[in-house]
Amino acid sequence: MSSSEQGPPDAQRRRARLIVIGGLVLVVVIVAVVWVVIYTVAS
Repeated sequence: MSSSEQGPPDAQRRRARLIVIGGLVLVVVIVAVVWVVIYTVAS
């Protein structure tokens, strides 16, 4: 049952880092899209 918990901690750390980086990239993309839309509408 606890076979998933016996994995190397490096894999868990790498997964957490990927989640954080993915979240940051997602936020940056959303902000960029919103900024472009506002810039296009305002001009």
